[in-house]
Amino acid sequence: EALPLASRRLRAPLIVLKDFPSEWRLPLQTFVENGYARIPSMPSVVMDLKCRNFEDYLKGLSSKARGDLRRKFREADRLPPVTVEVVTDISDRIDELYPLYLQVHQHAKQRFETLTPEYFCRLGRDMPDRSRFFIWSQEGRAVAFDACTLYGDELWADAIGLDYRVALDLHLYFIVKRDVIEWACRNGVRRYHSGPLNYDPKLRMGFKLEPLDLYLWHRNRVANGILRRVAPWLTPVRHEPLLQKFSNAAEL
Repeated sequence: EALPLASRRLRAPLIVLKDFPSEWRLPLQTFVENGYARIPSMPSVVMDLKCRNFEDYLKGLSSKARGDLRRKFREADRLPPVTVEVVTDISDRIDELYPLYLQVHQHAKQRFETLTPEYFCRLGRDMPDRSRFFIWSQEGRAVAFDACTLYGDELWADAIGLDYRVALDLHLYFIVKRDVIEWACRNGVRRYHSGPLNYDPKLRMGFKLEPLDLYLWHRNRVANGILRRVAPWLTPVRHEPLLQKFSNAAEL
């Protein structure tokens, strides 16, 4: 009842409730019963880590995927070495790292909100027990970072930054995933979550989809009736054919 009142006050004819985990469908069924359309959102991905280290993790991939990853790492090894460190606060390095995030954000085909430098700084200041920042450097210069949140035995990848001047030659994205998985396995993490989009490398690395839902409601009754009928054709997942290649695509 409160949402329609808020939409009138804000003069917002359309209400969108974004990215609720699919396992919440039963308790959120009340929205559907009250006129909301439910459609799949772009899913996150998740990996169960039943391994001791990255080499152990590789055993669970296909021989083709293992060979492709090993080739990428051999090519990276021919270049000046990349080192990784893990910290809980990047406030003193934000001027160096934030431009790497902006590079990834600006390269994205689909963009959501732009995170601010203050956001990353406050993660470390306000949640030092849960914030984990992985920083990769080459010849004394940061070339990548991954902002993650640790909660119990689960790790969430929140935002990534890459230096595109070297990212492709170094296969930096795969180095990031390799080193995070290695750290996670050695630190008792059992589930590793990563965000939506950029599905091709995630598929090759053995992630599974983590379905998310959108709930839509239009204040105009006629428009809402039309919205509910056409909503299945509006879902963004229809425009990402790679999703159907994941083993649990039927859960979307």
